[in-house]
Amino acid sequence: MRINVNDPSDFTIENLKNMMAAGDDSVDYQIRVTKDGFLFISQDTGSENLDGIILRLESFLAGNDYVGPAAAEDTKWVQHL
Repeated sequence: MRINVNDPSDFTIENLKNMMAAGDDSVDYQIRVTKDGFLFISQDTGSENLDGIILRLESFLAGNDYVGPAAAEDTKWVQHL
């Protein structure tokens, strides 16, 4: 799932929850934003494959409930993001 950060109707808490819920907590992820304004979670982490990426957050290590259904239900975590 990709979220258009330039479109207020797409860049919502609910869509962010859905995006985070789609992740698998047994895999490392990183939130990234493309140059054309799309936010997504990527299995590429650190400085891997940054072509077309304007922003990346810290890597979310597997097994910490940073992504997946549990992460999506944690309202404080999602609002922090």
